[in-house]
Amino acid sequence: MNTLSNMPALFILATGTELSTGRSKDTNSPYIANFLAERGYTIQGFATLPDDPLMLESYIVHAMLSGSDCVIMTGGLGPTEDDYTVDTICKIFNTIPVEDLPSLTKLEERIKVFKGRIELNLARRQIRYPDGAKILRNRIGLAPGHLIKGLIQNKECMLAAMPGVPQEMKAMLEEELYPLLLKEQKPLEKTRKQFYVYGVGESNFQVEVFGKTQSDPDSLIHKENLSLPEDFVWGITAGNWRVKVFLESMKTDFIDILYHKIQTLYKEKMLPDHAAMLLHQHLSNVNKTLSFAESCTGGLLGKQITDMAGSSKYFHGSIVSYANSVKMNLLCVSKEILENHGAVSSECAEAMALGAKRITGSDYALAITGIAGPDGGSDEKPVGTVWLGLADNHRTKTVKLFIPLDRDRIREYSASAALYVLYNFIMNHDYH
Repeated sequence: MNTLSNMPALFILATGTELSTGRSKDTNSPYIANFLAERGYTIQGFATLPDDPLMLESYIVHAMLSGSDCVIMTGGLGPTEDDYTVDTICKIFNTIPVEDLPSLTKLEERIKVFKGRIELNLARRQIRYPDGAKILRNRIGLAPGHLIKGLIQNKECMLAAMPGVPQEMKAMLEEELYPLLLKEQKPLEKTRKQFYVYGVGESNFQVEVFGKTQSDPDSLIHKENLSLPEDFVWGITAGNWRVKVFLESMKTDFIDILYHKIQTLYKEKMLPDHAAMLLHQHLSNVNKTLSFAESCTGGLLGKQITDMAGSSKYFHGSIVSYANSVKMNLLCVSKEILENHGAVSSECAEAMALGAKRITGSDYALAITGIAGPDGGSDEKPVGTVWLGLADNHRTKTVKLFIPLDRDRIREYSASAALYVLYNFIMNHDYH
């Protein structure tokens, strides 16, 4: 175990020339890191390597001998000749590849279904694993993963390998590898709090809570006379019009106090999860329905809601009213509103929300209209001007946002902000 932190230290390695050349994005490594860091493991770092067996061997050995308690690999377990993971690991641990019989049975059944379109002898390459390793079952695909231990240059080393297909990897990590890691290297118990703060940037949060320097008299830590425990760790990730923050320490009382103080500082801007998830959870439980009318976001609001399984229980739909003619003919935004106030206005946003609510019969409606640029702005309404309209069975509300960024980020930030404003509207908070 890593003696510097007294927490198991893991190194994450993705292999695949399509990843190392930038043709595909490595989503597995961040997912693994986040999943295991939330459960008390120290993540030493990531690396992405091409399909090169010599480079792979050198890097794996280096990572294992450089303080990592376990190297976790993804990729290179497929049926093609450039899938080198099993052979490379066998060479490192001085063992041989063998076939996993349950996976072979699964492969043979699949060949029968595809009626000869899969060549058995070629496909058998993906059901191999290093002799002596523990099998990680692949519930979704064919290639099994494995966890292997052994002496490398007189050091006890451990390595796990999983498929590169994200769905297969996620299931294997959560159902197979994580329980084995707990048995092999259980981390010390720590209290971890995670939350989101909307409308606040990374640097602003750091200055307001922890200060520009450790002795900053204006920081929350200094004002509340809080002493940070030696093992205290915190992290922040910027998102769309929000930051995601975690606090971690074995001192549970300190984490609880700090969390409460931050909550008092940011009030309704601080949420225990992202707004889309909180809306999903709330509306799923209260038998209320939701609809959208979208202009500048072009369907992004609807996507964020329908990305979550079960949203059909409450989500009626999103009307993408990009053109003014659709706003008038479908949502019944009056010609007078568009002529006197424009499509990007409080009046138009309110009318759009009422129109969506009327058409779909939903309990709540959210409308968004804005200028995403790069053209279309003016001195009165510059690029980045966004209006939100909200309606329920008893009231309406409009909120103005200004997001002076590029087109993509204006759309993404305003969609995130809109869901946050909607959540507070539904929960009877006021947006400030």
